[in-house]
This record gives sequence, structure tokens and C-alpha cells, in this order.
Amino acid sequence: MKSTADEEYAALMASPRRRRMRRVFTGCLLVVLLATAGFGGWLWWTRPLTREVPLPDRIATDDGLYAQIHSSIPPIETDDGRLQSSSMRSENHEWIGVLKWVRRDGTEEIFELRLGETAHIDSLGTVTLLGVNPKPLIPDYNDGGWTYKVYIVLDPGVEIIR
Repeated sequence: MKSTADEEYAALMASPRRRRMRRVFTGCLLVVLLATAGFGGWLWWTRPLTREVPLPDRIATDDGLYAQIHSSIPPIETDDGRLQSSSMRSENHEWIGVLKWVRRDGTEEIFELRLGETAHIDSLGTVTLLGVNPKPLIPDYNDGGWTYKVYIVLDPGVEIIR
């Protein structure tokens, strides 16, 4: 049979162990929470949630046409060239879409547009980037990937071939 002194000694020794285990558990939990918060912040900053904007008021809606631009969709094509999609990236918590105008003579012009921005392309017209559909964070080959929604107001005399 154990004496009361032995029991008191065991109780005193168990208390520091419990405190140490509690501190280790709290430290591990804090590290996991900080890592999760850091990853979530990075994800929020590099994958902005705003992926579509309305057509700006300054652009007349009856003069143009809406189009989807993607590598699997035939490009917007005129007699002078074709409008194709290129890479997409996020910068300063906003999406930047890159469009490529390829002329018939083989020269290319690159246009980087933020959502809602407009650029004038000679021999085509005014192009406004309205929406993006970036590749998913975890690749799924049935979903997403560099798709753009644009609004095009054609220059006078320009016609879309397809």
C-alpha cells in the first residue's frame, strides 16, 4: 500500500506534466490556425471572387455583341484578323485577362485588360472584358480554363466572319 506522501508526490508530478501537455497542444493548435489563416489569405488574394462585371454605362448596348473567347471555341474572326484568348492572371486582387489580336499578315498585338476595362483594336473595334473563368485551383479537365466573356463594338465596315 502506498503512503500519503507517495500519493502527494505523484499528484505534484502529474500536475506539471499536464501543464506541459496542455502547452504543447495549445502551441500545435496555434501553429495549425496560423498556417490555415495564412493559406486562406493567400488564396483569397490570388484567386479573387469577382469574376464578372456589368457592361459599363458609357458603352451603348445596341451597337455591339457579346462573345465567349476560349481556345476550344473558334476565335472571333474578321477579314483582317482574329481575336484569341491568351493567359490569365491575378494581380493586386483582381483578374487580368490577356487577349491576342492576330492579323492576317501574322503580326500579333497583346491586350491586357482588367474586368470592365476597354481597349480599341484596329480593324476590329472596341473590346470590353466582362467576365473571366479561370482554371480551377485543383485541376478538373471538365471545368474552366482561360475563358473570357467580352463585349465588342465593331468599327464601321467591319463584319464578323465567325
